[in-house]
Amino acid sequence: MLFNENKVDKYFISKNNVNDVENFLKKVVHVANEFKLGMSDNPLINYKDQNTIKEDIFEEFPKHGKPLEDVLEECKNKILNGSINWSWPGFMAFPDSNNSIAATAGHIIQGMTSQNLCNSTHISPTATFVEIQLIKWMREALGFP
Repeated sequence: MLFNENKVDKYFISKNNVNDVENFLKKVVHVANEFKLGMSDNPLINYKDQNTIKEDIFEEFPKHGKPLEDVLEECKNKILNGSINWSWPGFMAFPDSNNSIAATAGHIIQGMTSQNLCNSTHISPTATFVEIQLIKWMREALGFP
């Protein structure tokens, strides 16, 4: 056995930690929703100059890992705090702000199941055909044979 069971349960999704994983992912979704719904002081952006961003992001190579809760908090403070909220209703520069619940759910499922669409034989036997069907529907919607 390459890993002892304790390390697998600590770092990877398993039957033994599924409740902890789901609880953590609920926190991740909550953080993302807070950002998308503009629940900060400035719903569009907390502007940071480039030097401040560099100071937040550029750091020494980490010697040790961090608890996921700390990484999530760091993501909130160093990345989301200073990012443009494309979902804010007053921001009309880009229409693809990913507010669709179905698209977000699909993104989560794709990310968690790693259905790479490059080969239908042994990498994604069903997802490749889903992609083909969607392309057919899009062609039909646009009037192509």
